[in-house]
Amino acid sequence: MIDFRYHVVSIIAIFLALTVGIVLGSSVFNQPLVERLNTEAKSLQTEAESLRSQIRQLQRDVQYRDQFADRAAPTLVADRLRGESVVVVALPGAEAQVVDSLVEMLRQAGASVPGRVAVKESFTDRTKAEALDALVASVAPPGLKLPGNTPQARAATELAYAITTTQKTELGVPTGPRTRILTAFREAGFIDVRDNPGNLGTLAVVVAPPAPGDAVDQSQAKQAHSAYLALVAALDTHSRGVVLAGPEEAADVGGLIKEMREDGRLAARASSVDVADTATGRVSVVFALVAEMKGKSGQYGVHGTTDGPLSDVLGQTTQ
Repeated sequence: MIDFRYHVVSIIAIFLALTVGIVLGSSVFNQPLVERLNTEAKSLQTEAESLRSQIRQLQRDVQYRDQFADRAAPTLVADRLRGESVVVVALPGAEAQVVDSLVEMLRQAGASVPGRVAVKESFTDRTKAEALDALVASVAPPGLKLPGNTPQARAATELAYAITTTQKTELGVPTGPRTRILTAFREAGFIDVRDNPGNLGTLAVVVAPPAPGDAVDQSQAKQAHSAYLALVAALDTHSRGVVLAGPEEAADVGGLIKEMREDGRLAARASSVDVADTATGRVSVVFALVAEMKGKSGQYGVHGTTDGPLSDVLGQTTQ
């Protein structure tokens, strides 16, 4: 806000200076007007410098907080997720640096990260919906219910089943049906896989991209968001907890986190963090996962109405 105000004040000061020049150069010399314009221009220049100074101070403050959080984070999260396994799912457009930093934080919290899944844009491509549905049917394991009225929703359930579990005894032992699902989805071009997510996670973190710009087809974006939220819901069903994490923009208009928070039923069972591109946000993701294991979901961050910066499990560790 200060940055915007600074630019406005600077522009006004420039135009006033130009006005003074025009008046001085005109054939009609109006000394009182010139003096008044000069006074106003100097006042605006002084205000602009004051705002510039405030911006520099705020930047120093933010830099200090970020550096402090970076150094304190490993201690804050140490052993919070000891003995847990967390799979990370990156949605199309999710920033690689955010994903990598979250994986590092999860490991600092004591969790193992068996693998990552990157969902590709083809997963929500309308022209490939029929092929996706056929693929889901071809690798569906016996007994797995596939709820949902779209191919993407059914695929979300199948994918969640392939990478998460509620039972620690199943960790590290990929089964044939789960392996077939991951292999089929990858070979068909609907996902990319890193390491071995088939070793399963008891928890899941889904990384959202920033909000799409105005140039994006809103109808297509809405359909994609519906599929991604179906995946969040499916991961919650098949694991001990899921957190949707992303940058602050993801909680803005058109963002996936905002859309999830507006879905009362989903927000009641899954958590979100809208500043996951910062050290403080990554700490919040860890605490949100701890809260999820205790049966408590929450919406954390700085954008819109949230439950605060992090869950209230501070001081507790998992058993």
